[in-house]
Amino acid sequence: MRCLIKRSNGGFILLGTALGIFLILSLFSIYLLRIVVNENVISGYNLLDIRTRNLSQTGLEHGLQLFKENGTPYVAPIERSFNNGNYTITFDPLLNQNGTSLPYSHFAMLKSAAMINDVVRNSRVFLSSYPDAFNLAFYGDSETFTQSGTTFSGDIYSNGNVSNLTISGTAYTTTGSGGTIHPGSPPSFPSHNASYFQTIISEVPVDSSGGEEEEVIQDWTVEFTNCGQSGRNGPSQGQVNSTYTGTDLSGQVTVNNGIQSWTVPYTGAYTMQVYGARGGNGAT
Repeated sequence: MRCLIKRSNGGFILLGTALGIFLILSLFSIYLLRIVVNENVISGYNLLDIRTRNLSQTGLEHGLQLFKENGTPYVAPIERSFNNGNYTITFDPLLNQNGTSLPYSHFAMLKSAAMINDVVRNSRVFLSSYPDAFNLAFYGDSETFTQSGTTFSGDIYSNGNVSNLTISGTAYTTTGSGGTIHPGSPPSFPSHNASYFQTIISEVPVDSSGGEEEEVIQDWTVEFTNCGQSGRNGPSQGQVNSTYTGTDLSGQVTVNNGIQSWTVPYTGAYTMQVYGARGGNGAT
């Protein structure tokens, strides 16, 4: 009697399917692992980037403090170590980061270069010992500024509206009318105390007619001599010039037939003392 056994491939198919799923999951896990590793590397670089940028900002703060204390950009480069990194601050009073000249002679560029591991970050800021108003071609404090027929080269600021302007730069205003509204607080402008000048003006003497009083010069004395020439002919011009050299009369006295002539430099009352021609010692 023959016994027939029916064969089945179901187990092989199930095993193959399981191996395929395992292989797919393995490949996917490897891909996910690579993503995680890359993310960790990127996160590490981002963290170093943030730390290096902060270190660069620290260098700027250090440089600003030096500029505030010294009041000058002529400071030698300074290198410091901080937060597992290094930063170097330099002042350049002539050129910007591109090597071109700074727009104003009172400008200086402060640069801070920071490094942590292989990450390098640079920061810069422009400094000036002058108030903000000196960076402008014009500063106006009037509520309305109108100037036709004039061309402004550079930026200007007006504490109000502007109109009828020809300008190659930007017209900043507090209102934005006629120009561009100033992005921050009004630029500082050096104030002055006019009381000093007002005091000087008020102390000028005034006479009853409203004009200035004449200045009184006390104890101003000039002395004439015979210039070493006795007799009726008197001295020559050469003798007069030689005698009065180095005195208030130098170049001021002329001679005509032995007579010395001098014109007083100021209008006023003069007192004269004359000694006798006979050679006496008494004055009249």
